[in-house]
Amino acid sequence: MFAEERQQIILKKVIENKSITVKELAELLDVSMPTVRSDIDIICANYPDIERTHGGIVLSNKFIHQTPYDERKALNLKEKQSIASLAISLIKHKDTILIDSSSTSNEIANKLVNIDIKITIITTGINIAVKLKENPNLTVIIIGGVLKPKSNTIQNSFDDSVINAFNIDKFFFSASGVSLKNGFSDYNYNEVVDKKRFLAKCQQSIALIDSTKFNIDSKSSFAQLKEVDYLITTQAVDKKDIERYKRSIKVLTA
Repeated sequence: MFAEERQQIILKKVIENKSITVKELAELLDVSMPTVRSDIDIICANYPDIERTHGGIVLSNKFIHQTPYDERKALNLKEKQSIASLAISLIKHKDTILIDSSSTSNEIANKLVNIDIKITIITTGINIAVKLKENPNLTVIIIGGVLKPKSNTIQNSFDDSVINAFNIDKFFFSASGVSLKNGFSDYNYNEVVDKKRFLAKCQQSIALIDSTKFNIDSKSSFAQLKEVDYLITTQAVDKKDIERYKRSIKVLTA
């Protein structure tokens, strides 16, 4: 097993259990405790709210409130609809696309309901899958994992079997914040871990970011600007900000 694979397993375990010991991880991964400690050092360096203890690793006690999904859907709705319209124009016949469960991606789904081109859609969003399953032009696939209470999102996907089975043309995703220094970030560790994996599997990545999310750093970063192909936003973003971001990423303005 490669180091990156071990670290993904460790991340999932600490997210699920809130804490886990070096001994438990060594037994689970069938490696030495020094190897586990080395993996933990790397994880803690990349995830500031995951902390090393004397005998293992824990999630910090910090808690950041996230706006409930139904409330987020209604925020900046016109912007999200404009972003979704531009995003749809990038989708081609027979594409295989991956869509996260964000409220902006929900607007993409609203526009795909009656689309007449054949595409395959892979998603972590229960609401998105249910919305699109009746269109015979669409093949809709849900990534398996844990469905949290009061959530429309599949988190902690169990393995990469679905992702590895397809050549993903485009990954459409949102974020809680984006900044020049720290790139794209999110509050939810489960989604941060999954988005890193998804970005590594897709041929093209497209960020869907409304004006309220610019120059904001959330809990943990999952991609730098240069690691993403396109950022779609609207004219509500300050023009000077747009120009600054264009130095690091291709920006499309709806």
